[in-house]
Amino acid sequence: MTDFIITNLENGLFTITLNYPEKMNCMGFDMLEGIDKAVDMAKINDDVKAILFQGAGERAFSTGANIKEFEKLKDGEVKRWIEFGNDINNKIETLSKPTVAYINAMPWEVG
Repeated sequence: MTDFIITNLENGLFTITLNYPEKMNCMGFDMLEGIDKAVDMAKINDDVKAILFQGAGERAFSTGANIKEFEKLKDGEVKRWIEFGNDINNKIETLSKPTVAYINAMPWEVG
């Protein structure tokens, strides 16, 4: 696991926290690899009954791709990044365990 992902299992709830709050949890290869490993762990652990995704910090769940890292990638690496992210999303989508994304909103943003 990387420092960009924090996991916790409590009472059957496996929490996966995106942990790069100073950059609003933008995702680079390290974070994607951490998410991938965390999802694999949750999938095979019978003690995990549900999975919660959340972002560290107060400003954002995640702003998406780490554009500064993404801009430095060569063509083959861009394709690998996109395919890897897509594979992770497909893995999450096909889990047999319920998943929830907890996305904070400031009171003035809630309609």
